[in-house]
Amino acid sequence: GSDTLSVPRQLSDVIAYAVGESDEITASDPTTSPVNLVARKFGTMTRVPSELNDDAVISIAEMVATSIARAQALRADTAGFLGNGEAANHGIQGLANVLNAGSVVTAGVGNTMATQTIAVFQEAVGKLPDFAGINPVWFCHKAIWSNVLGRLQLASGGNTTENYGAGPVPAFLGYPVVFVNVMPKTISGSSKFAHFGDLGLSATLGVRRRLAIAADASRYFELDQIAYRSTMRYDLSLI
Repeated sequence: GSDTLSVPRQLSDVIAYAVGESDEITASDPTTSPVNLVARKFGTMTRVPSELNDDAVISIAEMVATSIARAQALRADTAGFLGNGEAANHGIQGLANVLNAGSVVTAGVGNTMATQTIAVFQEAVGKLPDFAGINPVWFCHKAIWSNVLGRLQLASGGNTTENYGAGPVPAFLGYPVVFVNVMPKTISGSSKFAHFGDLGLSATLGVRRRLAIAADASRYFELDQIAYRSTMRYDLSLI
């Protein structure tokens, strides 16, 4: 139907063989597996008194639009990184819940931010396959970066007053760091507090409808309020 989209996900590459003169070249084809995406709708509804709209129409519209965009982005991140098939995320399975056991590195002794060593992160880098064109980054909450990755940077030695003033750079072991606010702020239990990889090679995102915002003054006519509705339709599949 119109809500379903099937796209191929590549699993292997073409293989180059040594070929003798006039010999037949061995055939090799990239293998793919279909990924079925179902457009899932996420929405917000916000009511604004007409008086606010009259008195500050530009700033109110900007405030509502910004708040809506943040809410939709937060829901997308929550589904993509933490989703566990629950109804609130339309059944999407997030990154933390689809990782194979062999791709997970166990935190250091003590299971706290203060006890983590650089060896944990070096092991994570070593586990990532070296695909052609891969561009991996670190994904973590800013608190994890500041108290773990940044702490390890500044503890490496050779720092000056200027280094401490500038602070640690948002990169680690040669790879950029991307802040994800929905990820864990602390290290505890079995929570996955950081990810390392290239989402372009591990995730398939299909967007049927980008963020759309509409206003209506009739629904809450008796309250003299204006309703602002936003919707997005997309699906996300992770390996």
